[in-house]
Amino acid sequence: MFNDNRAHYNVGLSPVILLIALLLAAGCRERVNSRNQDASATPERGVYFWKSIFQLNDSETAFLQDHNVKRLYLKMFDVAPDRDWDSGQIGVFPIATTKFVSPVPEGISVVPAVYITLEALRHSTGNEEKLAHQIVERVLAMVSFHKLGPVGMVQFDCDWTSSTRSSYFLLCETAREMLKEKGIALSGTVRLHQISEEYYPFDHSVLMLYNTGSVKNPDTRNSIIDYEDVCKYLKNGCTKHTFDLAYPTFSWTVFFRNGEFAGLGRDSRVDSLAVGETFRRETSPMEEILKVKALAEKVLGAAPHNNIIYHLDSDNLSKYSTDEIENIYN
Repeated sequence: MFNDNRAHYNVGLSPVILLIALLLAAGCRERVNSRNQDASATPERGVYFWKSIFQLNDSETAFLQDHNVKRLYLKMFDVAPDRDWDSGQIGVFPIATTKFVSPVPEGISVVPAVYITLEALRHSTGNEEKLAHQIVERVLAMVSFHKLGPVGMVQFDCDWTSSTRSSYFLLCETAREMLKEKGIALSGTVRLHQISEEYYPFDHSVLMLYNTGSVKNPDTRNSIIDYEDVCKYLKNGCTKHTFDLAYPTFSWTVFFRNGEFAGLGRDSRVDSLAVGETFRRETSPMEEILKVKALAEKVLGAAPHNNIIYHLDSDNLSKYSTDEIENIYN
């Protein structure tokens, strides 16, 4: 027996408009269903490590074990313009390379990550393929030297803009083909302002649900995570992309001088402010994280996905209970 749902429609709608609405709704459901089918059936818990020295303390090692974290997104180096001291010319080089003091705990899969600055892209116009080869070769060399493998994925992190999009995508496409030959996937971070892209040059995408506001704006309430800021971008669930989701568990203090952004600093600096200096203390409130998490899962669909925390730092993580961390991962 068929249900008669005609009472739910506005009787003033013409048949043509009604047909268009039904087709659009069907198309959205089809993309969501496709997204669900493509997603991994066995999500893994992940955490970022974004320090210059890899040396875990007992609390950080315990965090991995207690929360059954299996995937460690480990920054290897940044890519940025720098001076070649031999030639004196400005070129693009790896900087802030991570120093390894302790081994990666057993049972943890490493995803080597590379941060690529906008300045590096602008200096590499026309040489994207060469840069891609240099990045991939260095990452794999570090993986081998520090015995981090085998790795199944490498991640690129870049806040690309409309003016650098084509350059960055070419770099990623080149790197992706290189990695594919070695059986390695390319992961890429996606910021909220990049979510409307029809195509990403990655095998996997991580949606960053942090740094959601303008840190340099003195009127920003909380640039780390703000539900209202996220709402501006996650307006509907009609997207063909599958995202892993990354949430913040960090804090910082933002300083201003005469109303202008003056940088990020330590809390201790608050006690010695100069004339004209002000500050804004920002944290990652669990209430805000869970509100954003509920919205993201509602909008992006119920597809299985990996939840990732940024980042593995005992000082910041100590501010949360075991149950609160579990609420992020579940």
